[in-house]
Amino acid sequence: MKKFYITLALALAFAGVKAQTPCVDGMAGPYPCDKVDLLASMTMDEIGGAQNQADIWGWTSATGREFAIVCKSNGTAFVEVSDPVNPVYLGDLPTHTINSLWRDAKVYADHAFIVSEAPGHGMQVFDLTQLLSISNPPVIFEETAHYGSFGNAHNIVINEETGFAYGVGTNTFMGGLHIVNIQDPVNPVIAGAYAEDEYTHDAQVVVYHGDDADYCGLEIAFNSNEDAVTIVNVEDKEDCQTISISPYPNSAYTHQGWLSEDHNFFFVNDELDEMQGLVTNTTTFIWDIRDLVNPVLIGTHAGVTTSIDHNMYTKWNQIFQSNYRSGLRILDASLAEEGTLSEIGFFDCIPEDDAASFSGTWSNYPYFESGTVVMTNMTGDFLVLQPRTVSADAIVHVLDGVDSATFNVYTAADESEVNLNTVGLPSGVFVGFDDYTGLGPTAILLSGLEQLDPGTYDFQIVVSIDGSDEVFDASFIISDEQAPSIIAQTPINEEVTTPVPVFEWSDDFNGETLLLEISSTANFDNILFSFEVNNSPFESPNSLLEGQYFWRLSNFPECNDEVVFSNGASFGVVIPKVQENNLGLLSVYPNPSQGQLNLDLAVQGELNVINALGETVAKFTLPQGLQTIQLEDIAKGVYLLQFNQVNAGRIILE
Repeated sequence: MKKFYITLALALAFAGVKAQTPCVDGMAGPYPCDKVDLLASMTMDEIGGAQNQADIWGWTSATGREFAIVCKSNGTAFVEVSDPVNPVYLGDLPTHTINSLWRDAKVYADHAFIVSEAPGHGMQVFDLTQLLSISNPPVIFEETAHYGSFGNAHNIVINEETGFAYGVGTNTFMGGLHIVNIQDPVNPVIAGAYAEDEYTHDAQVVVYHGDDADYCGLEIAFNSNEDAVTIVNVEDKEDCQTISISPYPNSAYTHQGWLSEDHNFFFVNDELDEMQGLVTNTTTFIWDIRDLVNPVLIGTHAGVTTSIDHNMYTKWNQIFQSNYRSGLRILDASLAEEGTLSEIGFFDCIPEDDAASFSGTWSNYPYFESGTVVMTNMTGDFLVLQPRTVSADAIVHVLDGVDSATFNVYTAADESEVNLNTVGLPSGVFVGFDDYTGLGPTAILLSGLEQLDPGTYDFQIVVSIDGSDEVFDASFIISDEQAPSIIAQTPINEEVTTPVPVFEWSDDFNGETLLLEISSTANFDNILFSFEVNNSPFESPNSLLEGQYFWRLSNFPECNDEVVFSNGASFGVVIPKVQENNLGLLSVYPNPSQGQLNLDLAVQGELNVINALGETVAKFTLPQGLQTIQLEDIAKGVYLLQFNQVNAGRIILE
């Protein structure tokens, strides 16, 4: 495939709004909107001047300060948006070579990595912590480091979980993936490449945790490759393997895509299908990727405008799209598995029209914890926005026999008063609500599902914000696949007279390794011991002191599988104390003791003093006969004596 060069007809954007302007009756000042407020805007001149703005990204410092990284034709501007109503332009990092319409940035380990289509530009590395101490802005910055093994690049993709960067659309490897190890950010090193499907326009690279167990935990690239979606296993950087190449009907230019947060769906835009008349309105493609070898295009979403789509990102089950002349469009993706999306909010930065032409918003960044969204308008203003969109999980799958299911409600702003309710739940199903957590997800817990037969159960979630209700249709689907179970058998609600109890259970995990936990509390918030176990019965390798305990088993789930817990079982440990004048191998007195113990040993041996955590706190090698040991340095409490590896009983230190 050959690279497709696009000539942009740049248009002047509407300017003049500076102050915070809420979206009221469909307008934020002169901008059409729905549930998105304008917090602030800055002209191109106010962020250092340039011919155009391009991509945008963000960085949050360790102390929570928020910064926009604004890519421009002549370099990169840094704007602090910690106070989103009063953004501060801190300065510019000039381009490494010459100006270019295209510039892109991503972040890893407090460093920005910046590429451009400018010839010979390579990858700039910039230490973002410099932004924390700017006392007299604006500043002209210098790059911290530079990577020159490619010249031009259309985009830079970073997997922050692994510390690898992927240059795409470079002048190397036929424009495919140029893989760079950036784990030491100021010393980037080439790590590998992928060129089998040639030019990659954009990509997202993740440690995959979707439903395809064959690739669980591996680093996977999801590439937009001009005429197809190309999925690549990049776990081995020196031997990347194609998983699938998926063309689709009427493709014009497969431009960019982003995964759902569960990694089961890939939302893709085609940059030229609107312009070429292959579709009427802005179209988003919904790919089911639960089988990476056989992705399935399960639906398309036709927007309400005719503009060209560009970059988009997912957060919760909402998609934040920058669609050129129609601005920021926010879609609800809660019904993605049914091939359906719906628009729930927007901010149109080009009020004049929604024409299918290359001007308007290039990109947005929705990942600040504050909920602020920053957005570029190519020849207009840098914009700071606050969405107030609300969505809810629509479908939750439950295995037969599982007693509960969780639905999340997502709010894109920290609203002042939110109340949750449900309507139409089946009889016997109970509902509990988490306290409203502000921005992000708030959980609704349904319980009592184990009494229901397999099937689909519809109900509604009602979200009331400041007295205004939004109603969401929801369903939980109970499959006829029986949920795996682990049944704790013994010890349960009984006393054992040995400090090393034996545990028994039944399960249908076919001999898989389980986790056995012993806790001092019923809610398992104080785990004393944990063991990986394979077969029942299992004898504890750690000694327990006298007291009440709780134990449970759980599985080690693969990828997206849920953890399955056994019932929590309780048991008591009763250990006779060492009696004075004991006629056995060991006699101890006094007991209780204030720190001095007298012992009468029938044989020589090794004596260990063990605390409640199973730790040996004192050790003595003693001859046969009468002996005295000092334990004054040991804290007061109950201890187990172990003589020649045999549990001899407990002592009390007062």
